[in-house]
Amino acid sequence: MRLPWLKRGPAASRKMLGREIALTLAIKLLLLYGIWHVFFSHPVLHSMIEGMEPDRVAARLVTASDAAK
Repeated sequence: MRLPWLKRGPAASRKMLGREIALTLAIKLLLLYGIWHVFFSHPVLHSMIEGMEPDRVAARLVTASDAAK
């Protein structure tokens, strides 16, 4: 016995699959944006970047990578 609301043709089935995929992608994008906003959009503490001059940091990183070779 088939239930009346489960009688769907192939076109309706594809349409529902498309909606389901679109909804899943939208939810995933929202979750990824939320994760990015919470963890990567700005530093947690202002003291993490305070006093760091970009040139000094770059020179330190370059000398550290040269020493590792």
